[in-house]
Amino acid sequence: MTKYSGEFKVKVIEEYQLGRSSYNTLGLKYQIHPSMIKKWVSLSEAQGLEALQVKHRHQEHSLDDKLAVVDYYQTHDMAMPNDWLVQISIF
Repeated sequence: MTKYSGEFKVKVIEEYQLGRSSYNTLGLKYQIHPSMIKKWVSLSEAQGLEALQVKHRHQEHSLDDKLAVVDYYQTHDMAMPNDWLVQISIF
């Protein structure tokens, strides 16, 4: 789970880039460790603001999808790790 949205990160970065607030000041204001803000600023400078957007979301899989994966492994003589079998909840 992502604690901060991409929009929030951009807001904090823009506030920093205006030059009115330091990492420490913004950290106190938003209750974020200053090193996290510095990381966001560095990332945005290196890769652009798009790099700050949340990319991963929890994905739900249907029972049919889960069973298809199990069936594939069984019919293709592939071993599934036991801990993976415990993690999938079919019922």
